[in-house]
Amino acid sequence: SIVPATISRSKISGNTSAGGNGGGLYNEGNTVISDTLIGKEFDAAADPELTNRNSAENGGAIFFTGAPQTTTTILRSAINGNYAIGGAGLAGREATFDITNTTISSNEAKDVGAGIITAGDVYLQNVTVADNVATTPATSGGSGLNGFSNARFFLSNTLLSNNRFVY
Repeated sequence: SIVPATISRSKISGNTSAGGNGGGLYNEGNTVISDTLIGKEFDAAADPELTNRNSAENGGAIFFTGAPQTTTTILRSAINGNYAIGGAGLAGREATFDITNTTISSNEAKDVGAGIITAGDVYLQNVTVADNVATTPATSGGSGLNGFSNARFFLSNTLLSNNRFVY
C-alpha cells in the first residue's frame, strides 16, 4: 500500500538493497524528509559509524516510485556519498521531488544520474548538486541531473558544480 511518511532529524547510512531499488529509502507515498543525512558522513571523527554509503541498483539513497500526483519533499538535508547503477542520490519515476536547502553531493552512479535521475518533475530551491560522478562511457545523460521520458527540472538559486563522467 501507499503510506505517507515523515522523516525528521535522522541519519540513514550503510544500507544495501542488493539487486533492488532504494538502498536508504524506498517510498511510494507522499513523503517529507527534513534535517536528515542520507548517505555518508565525511567527517569520520564526528560520526565514525556513518562512513558507509547506501547502495542499490537504482536510488542508492532514495527510490521514489509514487504516482504522478505524489511528492517527496526534502528540506535542509544532505544526500551524500551513495552508490547505484542509476540515480545514486535520488531516482524517481513520474512523481515529484520538491527539494529545498539541501546538498546532493559525492554520489556515484555506474550509469547516469549520479545526483538525480527521474521521469517526473524536480523543483530545486537553494540546492547544491556537486561532485557527483557517473562512471559510464554513455554519450548522453547527466552526471548531476538526468531526466528521461517526461522529466522537467525547475531550479531557483541552485548550484550545479563539478558533476562529471569518469570512465
